[in-house]
Amino acid sequence: MLKTYHYLIGYYKLRIKGWNLEKLINIAVSRGVNIWDVQRDRDGLVLNTSTYSYIQLKEISKTIDCLLEIEGKYGLPFFLARLRRRKILLVGPILFIIIIYILSSFIWSIEVNGVETIPTAEVLTAAKEAGLKVGVWKSDLELRQIERSLMTKLDKTAWVGIEIKGTKAFIKIVEKVVIPPEDPRPSHIIADKDGIITEVIVLEGKQLVKKGQTVKKGDILISGLMEDHITETSEEENYLIPRQRMVKAKGIIKARVWYEAYAESPLIKYTEQRTGKELKITGLKIGDKLIITQHKKEVPFRYFQKEEYVKRITFWRNLNLPVEAIITTYYEVNRIPEQIERDTALLDAKNLALNIVREQISQEAKIIEQKYTEILTSDPNLVRVRLLVEVEEELGQSVPIEEQGQDLSY
Repeated sequence: MLKTYHYLIGYYKLRIKGWNLEKLINIAVSRGVNIWDVQRDRDGLVLNTSTYSYIQLKEISKTIDCLLEIEGKYGLPFFLARLRRRKILLVGPILFIIIIYILSSFIWSIEVNGVETIPTAEVLTAAKEAGLKVGVWKSDLELRQIERSLMTKLDKTAWVGIEIKGTKAFIKIVEKVVIPPEDPRPSHIIADKDGIITEVIVLEGKQLVKKGQTVKKGDILISGLMEDHITETSEEENYLIPRQRMVKAKGIIKARVWYEAYAESPLIKYTEQRTGKELKITGLKIGDKLIITQHKKEVPFRYFQKEEYVKRITFWRNLNLPVEAIITTYYEVNRIPEQIERDTALLDAKNLALNIVREQISQEAKIIEQKYTEILTSDPNLVRVRLLVEVEEELGQSVPIEEQGQDLSY
């Protein structure tokens, strides 16, 4: 409490030199002069005294031939006096607060979430036309009105929500689930890949293939061209006249199909171990501009791991500013080789090849057979395999007759 009082009223740190130092202290104490932290060294006395006691102590020192030197001035009165002499120190923080407040009143970045088929650029353009853009004053935004505008401009949206957090606007979009209408035009079902037919179920159209038949990509499996007859009657007899009509072919065709994939795996793998050496590069990102706050050095390591730490600078009440501190750390690593058993590497290559095939086939496809073949390579530290997979899956693609053509052999 006493230290706080001394700070508020201000105090001096004095050095007193002379032959009658003890006498000076005794007179000062007897007169009630406020002194504390009295220390003696070979050059005299060092002590603290309040601003109002300093005058009394100065008068006493003159009467007994002692010299007073001011070593320091401390406390609030002296601090304010220094501020008055250096007005920029007072104006600077105030100006900084004003600038921060102004900057935090604008939108500095916009993030779009939830879009899959709608281009982000299209959303940002529509938002800009509605009044939401980088650099706009936050208080000028009518969020509900902008949401309605985006719903109108973007046909594929089922819902739009906008949220402002600090200086960043978040646009959340839920897209409509659009089920494409079935093409009503007459069509064939054609093979979309090579295969051997295992099952044919015709629901509409004319069957052109049978079980066990080999087909190539593009062959017509079920035709949308149908032939029937109409009856015409004359005076003597009835006639059957052939007639051709077009329908939309429908059906289920399954076939045995083959997929091929190649994959490889190394016999030597490397693990990384940090050496303890590192290089840090710091910078500030203001808007979209990156400013390196120190001289950018070349990374002196042959092998390294890179980590980036981004800290958005916030102010009062978590107001986000368009400023980010970025610290990039490069850690030197040693690459330690590890010998892999050939059987293990071969198994890894087989699994990689199988995963490649699984990405090409549908979930409903049934794998019938897998055949692996190891391929010799010129690299002694590499294992390579070829995989041939036989699957049974649906085979067929609907193509309008007008696009496929009508030249059929029955």
